[in-house]
Amino acid sequence: MPQLYKTVRLVSPKVSGNGQGRQIGTLAILATLATLTTCAAARRPVRFLPSPIAGRIGPEDSSLDDVIKPSQPPTLVTGPNTADHLTVVRALARVMDTAFHIPGTNVRVGLDSIIGLIPGIGDAIGSLIGSYIVLVAARLGVSRVVLWRMMLNLGIDTVIGVIPIVGDALDVAWKANAMNAKLLERALAEPRATSRASTWMLVGLALGLVAIIAGGIVLGVWLVGLARGH
Repeated sequence: MPQLYKTVRLVSPKVSGNGQGRQIGTLAILATLATLTTCAAARRPVRFLPSPIAGRIGPEDSSLDDVIKPSQPPTLVTGPNTADHLTVVRALARVMDTAFHIPGTNVRVGLDSIIGLIPGIGDAIGSLIGSYIVLVAARLGVSRVVLWRMMLNLGIDTVIGVIPIVGDALDVAWKANAMNAKLLERALAEPRATSRASTWMLVGLALGLVAIIAGGIVLGVWLVGLARGH
């Protein structure tokens, strides 16, 4: 009712002229009453929109709600800022994996291998820094399967680094940040092909793990049976 009172006060000064003006004012008031009654019956809030917007958006249109709750999944965001994000990702991957050259060899290492030498928390710190690349990929709209592949690369890097001595050597060869940076570039250039390749890679890895576990169980049962036979 306060909104109706304000609407009447806004309309009434404009209709205080001749009889035609009063008729137009009466029609405007009746139209306002009908709108408020309809919205109240449908239990919908009244949307007071500017006339250009109100002409394009109806009371049943859900386009405004889609802004708050998108009905479509996120898509790739390729714009002027994408190049800046890729520049930062490439620089981070280079610093973490290939910043330094070991004299007399063709091997390059980065801060990830050096930080990994810290007992206990070194590998976790390296993975935390490397997760920035995954975050950038997610903000750019890279598909979930590619993100899972990136997180798998970081996970393998962390697990390898936990192994004493041997893990540090393998960590030099497994450059998760460089792989994730290249994967992000491919995902932006060829999203469908990269998603398909990542899907097959994850499926193959899962099947390989299942085969290893099944083989270990069969081997264990065979060894137990062999020991009982003797």
